[in-house]
Amino acid sequence: RKKRTLIVVLSILVLAHLGIVLLTIFGRSDPEFGAQLSAWLGSKDSGQLLVATLGSFFVGPSMLLIAYFKDFPRGYYIAILMSMGVFLMLWLNKPLYPILLAGLILTPGLALFILFLKKYPIRRAEDPHG
Repeated sequence: RKKRTLIVVLSILVLAHLGIVLLTIFGRSDPEFGAQLSAWLGSKDSGQLLVATLGSFFVGPSMLLIAYFKDFPRGYYIAILMSMGVFLMLWLNKPLYPILLAGLILTPGLALFILFLKKYPIRRAEDPHG
């Protein structure tokens, strides 16, 4: 079952990458289409969008697959935030966004760590047996 899921997810990723590459090729070869694409994207350069999208596609899906195959539900949350952080950093050219999103990843991790320490406290050196 997991192999089929892997095939489907990787196929979708390959098609998405292919679509981005084709949009870039058509945008560069046909000036009219490139102008329409730039108007649709707004003031940002389509090349900048391509780099940001590809950067987030390298980070996000690989982390999602790791979370899926390791049965780590919190990994989905981490993968989405990491992918968003890479995209926003590359798209808006500001490293502040990954730092803020890292705080959103760190907060639940610290909460789980504190709960773990409360449930399993550290034993003192003078009381080695309990």
